[in-house]
Amino acid sequence: MTRDIRKLSAEVGALCRSIPGFAAFESVWADRAPLVWDASNPEPVAKMICVLLSDWAPATTGEIVHVDGGFHAIAAAGGPTQT
Repeated sequence: MTRDIRKLSAEVGALCRSIPGFAAFESVWADRAPLVWDASNPEPVAKMICVLLSDWAPATTGEIVHVDGGFHAIAAAGGPTQT
């Protein structure tokens, strides 16, 4: 889509509220995310939306931006957290 509308000087973005099976992660999110994370706090996601809607990310398009305290990167695999 970005390729097709670039002549309009537009960017393409999407926001996903959740993922299939998200409820299974809610119980372990706070323990496994490497950054402090509260899944009930909408502020970090709202701030990222503001960034994406602003001119602060002019060369960012077609990306998946995970706003999850790092959970997707190292903690979603399961099992006990290594310390």
